[in-house]
Amino acid sequence: MTTGISSQIDSFLSGFYDLVPPELICIFSPTELELLICGLPDVNVDELKLHTEYNQYRPTDENIVWFWQALRSFNREERAAFLQFITGTSKVPLGGFANLQGMRGNQKFSIHKSFGGETGKLPSAHTCYNQVLFDILLHSLMLMFFFVRSLIYLFIHHLRNYVRNC
Repeated sequence: MTTGISSQIDSFLSGFYDLVPPELICIFSPTELELLICGLPDVNVDELKLHTEYNQYRPTDENIVWFWQALRSFNREERAAFLQFITGTSKVPLGGFANLQGMRGNQKFSIHKSFGGETGKLPSAHTCYNQVLFDILLHSLMLMFFFVRSLIYLFIHHLRNYVRNC
């Protein structure tokens, strides 16, 4: 994917490494480095909700209401981790969520019902399409528990354990 611009990437890295030696940044994952350079985003949950599409759900479904309540309860770091989970980046798009980009250009965040498995699966995401998938759980508190725990554990703690290439 980057072979067409490899000379530009090499030039950028050369200049970047003139400012910050590679041995100083190799201790950070790409996500951590992005947060160090850009800071934590201010994720406006109401704006994200305004620009959300639902597939096999309605905005008034109990699970969806609990989903938004859980997201509102997150602190800035957790909201940034959620944004990373659904879009692949922890940055809010320039111009807000109305300008969220995906594989097909301008693409809203969407919540999809997951099918074909046992009840209680943890949420998953397709970052190219800004989608999160979860199934119908029998109790809304289970949804909140699984969703919050999976996001916090998998995308704050687990990403830090990835092998870092320097």
